[in-house]
Amino acid sequence: EQLSEPESIAALIQATGKTDWVLQTPLPARMWPTVHALVGQKHVRKSAARNMLSQVCRSFQWQLDAGQTPESLVASYGDVISVGGLLYETKSVAPLLDFSLPESLSSVVLDVVRQTRLWPEEKLDTARELCAHFADGLEQGETEDALIKSFGSPQTAARLIRRARLRNRPFAWRARRRTWQAMVVLMMAVLVPWTVLTIRFLVAKPTITFDLIQEIDDLSRAVPRQERAWPLYLQGFSKFTKDDQAQFGKLRLTGLMEGPASEDWPATKAFLKKHDAVVELYLQATRHPQLGFINRPNANDLGKYRELNRPYEMNPVDEAVIYICLPQTQELSFKVAPMLNGAIYLAAEEGDAERCLQLLLARINVASHYRQTGPYVICQIGANGLIGSAAQLAQQIVVENPKLFTDKQLTTLFQKIEHTPIEPLDYEPSKRWLENLIQNTYTDDGNGNGRLTLRGFRILSDLAEDSPVHEKWLQSVIPTLLE
Repeated sequence: EQLSEPESIAALIQATGKTDWVLQTPLPARMWPTVHALVGQKHVRKSAARNMLSQVCRSFQWQLDAGQTPESLVASYGDVISVGGLLYETKSVAPLLDFSLPESLSSVVLDVVRQTRLWPEEKLDTARELCAHFADGLEQGETEDALIKSFGSPQTAARLIRRARLRNRPFAWRARRRTWQAMVVLMMAVLVPWTVLTIRFLVAKPTITFDLIQEIDDLSRAVPRQERAWPLYLQGFSKFTKDDQAQFGKLRLTGLMEGPASEDWPATKAFLKKHDAVVELYLQATRHPQLGFINRPNANDLGKYRELNRPYEMNPVDEAVIYICLPQTQELSFKVAPMLNGAIYLAAEEGDAERCLQLLLARINVASHYRQTGPYVICQIGANGLIGSAAQLAQQIVVENPKLFTDKQLTTLFQKIEHTPIEPLDYEPSKRWLENLIQNTYTDDGNGNGRLTLRGFRILSDLAEDSPVHEKWLQSVIPTLLE
């Protein structure tokens, strides 16, 4: 239903955003509803509406100047709302206003033109051809319904017209279009498989069937609490203040390890005598055959010594990394062994053979405790190193103090060294660590088959980050790992 003349003018002002354009246009008032029917389309930008208003008014003015009356123009275009849509689709006015088609036929033309998705000039040619086709049919006496029925589906017509128009476009445009299509197909051929692989990779989760740390802790928990050496070591560590630790750090590689041959020996002797209680705690600890270190202690595992142990709890359950921290190994080799070394030198200098013997035996036992820190090759290497250095220290003491020990004491010392040999490395326990690495790196379908997980990729990246050779190897095997 058309608006009244004032309503049409108000609607055009709102659609174009320009009052003067409408009010200053020299058209008869009775024509404004027709102008609004053509220009006032929904969802049209104001700039496009202003441009279309200018063209429509100019076309009507030309027709009025040519002798047509406002009544004849209103009668021709008063009800053709679809013509307005055609004007916007083709961005042209004059060629289409020459056809006075009924609204039903104009609507078919608009549907076809919109669905062709062609360039504006191609849409204009298509609209003119369709309008001419329907105009010829009306002149031959056919009805609107018959013309629409014989025309067929607008979707089919639009598809056929678009295909023909695209074939007639310049070769350069068609070549560019085929190139883009080929690129899209190629990108899809690459992106789809990679997207599937990426999603498959990101959703993959490792199947954890055992906890290596928990297995080691279970062995330590099997040792009765009163037979564990670790709580005694903890007490010894706790007796050092920050100043004591700083002084210990200065003397560790000099007076404590070199004895009287060091320039720091006088200060070392004073330090040892001040911390004789620490040495005694270490002696008591070495008399226990089992270290008993627990990585993740429960509330009742360490009793009153739990707070002393917290700095050494470095392997939490929820940690996503596969590495195992061994803080106890550093304490045994960097704190306990040097203190016992210095005490051995001091006892030998003072001529206390029995204390010197007990300290040497304790020094050898530290190596046994070190070996219990884990079934790993690194632990075996460290333990062998402590045994070797203990044997060398015993030899040095015996050679430099030939009258210090009795034959019985020497026999005891030599038997201890003989029964604590430097053992060959055993790689068999390390298989468990490799199994732990694999279970954290790959999925498992229950039959031993699996694929790389995100956690596994991070583990491999960590293994390779410190070595350019390993990093290059990792980059080369990533495609294989993702299969």
